[in-house]
Amino acid sequence: MVNDQLVRVVSQIAEGLDLPVVLDRLIDAARETTGARYAAIGVLGPDGLHEEFRHVGMSPEQVARMGHLPRGHGVLGLITRERTAVVTDDIASHPASVGFPPGHPPMHTFLGVPLKVRGTVFGNLYLTDKPGGFTEADQGTVEALAAAASVAVDNARLYRSARDRQQWAEAAAAVTSALLRGLDEEEALEVVASHARRVSGADVAVVALPGIEGTPVVEVVVGDVGGHDLVGLGLAAVRALGDTVSCPLADGDGEAGVLALVRVDGGGRFGPDAVTGAEGFAAQASLSLRLAAERRRGEGRVLLDERARIARDLHDLAVQQLFAVGIELGRLKERDDLAEPVRAHVDSALDGLDTAVDHIRATLRPLKPAPRPATPGEQVARTVRESAVALGFTPSLVDTTDPAAAAAWDANLVHDLLAALAEALANVTRHAHATSVHVRLAVHDDRLHLVVEDDGVGVPERPQRSSGLSNMHARAVLHGGGCTVAPREDGGTRVEWVVPLR
Repeated sequence: MVNDQLVRVVSQIAEGLDLPVVLDRLIDAARETTGARYAAIGVLGPDGLHEEFRHVGMSPEQVARMGHLPRGHGVLGLITRERTAVVTDDIASHPASVGFPPGHPPMHTFLGVPLKVRGTVFGNLYLTDKPGGFTEADQGTVEALAAAASVAVDNARLYRSARDRQQWAEAAAAVTSALLRGLDEEEALEVVASHARRVSGADVAVVALPGIEGTPVVEVVVGDVGGHDLVGLGLAAVRALGDTVSCPLADGDGEAGVLALVRVDGGGRFGPDAVTGAEGFAAQASLSLRLAAERRRGEGRVLLDERARIARDLHDLAVQQLFAVGIELGRLKERDDLAEPVRAHVDSALDGLDTAVDHIRATLRPLKPAPRPATPGEQVARTVRESAVALGFTPSLVDTTDPAAAAAWDANLVHDLLAALAEALANVTRHAHATSVHVRLAVHDDRLHLVVEDDGVGVPERPQRSSGLSNMHARAVLHGGGCTVAPREDGGTRVEWVVPLR
């Protein structure tokens, strides 16, 4: 009958794949088969003491009076050290006894058996207070139960390890999915901490990032910390709460931070599988954070590129078309047979065009990325290119100035140079009917020479000084120079604008 009962309880123990269930079945089976009043299993931690203590027989009131459960000293520790069973009729009088703590219920007869998995002791089974004491048959029965339970515990641990790996993998996938939805950095770190806390069974999860002096400072806290405000504190304050696992974590900008998981005092310790899983999760989360940050930067670059394209289109197409319309209206205004009411409407239209161009340019400023300041030569080249819309062709440009030296030119001088060039090109557009224009920019004897030549109709026999030419001359005089307009030998007009650089 005893053998039948033993087979039955062993079968019940072996059915479990959940480790706590297996341990509880072992406790109940050992207590039932031996007739002990109390039974317990102490699961050992890395320090050889109890990491977990599961028990039956003691009331909640008795446990409360004890203050804390046994840690594994005295006779309990002897079983761990000797890796063998211990039987005694009075545990208090055993040579290895260290006595009972205040509030501990009285216990006398004792049987303790080590629990081994693959030759390694992972815990001890304790039975106490059997009337008449424990027999050799009891010891044999309990050791058989322990051997059978070891197989079940090994299977349960393998199952739990596989389940934990799956949960860590699912958590990593959930983090990646959440980050790719476009969360900001703080939300992303909260997602990482929340998943890590859930899978690891931690009470608290925090993310600490480098502070001003490079020391990690807590930025994100998930979980109940008992009223403590950890944000802004160092990791020492976190570790003071209880058993802590710390894993390196890189945020979205690649800065080395820390993901810390805490089981507050009394909540047990993290096992090796939990540490390994957390480290792997943190590494995967770091990669996801970096990918998400790069994705955000990529989207930002795309947005900036699109804004730059819009700016170019507005500038190269809309503004130039408005310039062309303005030039045509200017030609219309110069006609002698134009009625005064029409001339007034043309003036109004020209003013409207100027306002529209100003508005477009104001709109373009925030759209354009902050560029490197253009050199005087680059600004001259741009002005020449922009005249192509009105002229119908692109003038040629020869610039022999030294860019390094030009960078030191006075800003007012550069402004007037560009204005003079624009006016000279506008005059060609309005009056010359040219098919080609040649622009040269050079420095001779510390004097800046701007020459604009065209193959148009040339200078009239009785030229009238236009406001445009007057402005060009006035701008040159401001800098101690001058401006000349003369016919070319083979036809056309030559405008030379000369100012001293010193």
